[in-house]
Amino acid sequence: MILSFDPGHNCTPDTRAAGIRQEDVLTKDVVGLIIPKLRGLGHSALDCTPYGQVFNNVGNSPV
Repeated sequence: MILSFDPGHNCTPDTRAAGIRQEDVLTKDVVGLIIPKLRGLGHSALDCTPYGQVFNNVGNSPV
């Protein structure tokens, strides 16, 4: 099985919720834990996070 993950809310201007912890840091941490486990089970797992991309507005940010 091929699985892809985009932790989301990490491209300007569609950035994280911030409070006690930062949303984008937590979602990336979770994906970082999930992908190796899935690969260990024989699946193909891809991190599709659009690192470093900037969009004109939130509507243009990947969903």
